[in-house]
Parts: sequence; structure tokens; C-alpha cells
Amino acid sequence: NQLSHISSEFDPSSQKRRKMSL
Repeated sequence: NQLSHISSEFDPSSQKRRKMSL
């Protein structure tokens, strides 16, 4: 899961998804 978190920081698209997950 940590890797996914780091990836989201680099990926703008993932960042949006991370916010939704939060």
C-alpha cells in the first residue's frame, strides 16, 4: 500500500483517486 501512496503522489490521476479513497 505504501508503494501505491507514493505512486499517487507522482501520478496526478492517482492523486485524485487517493482523495476519493481518503
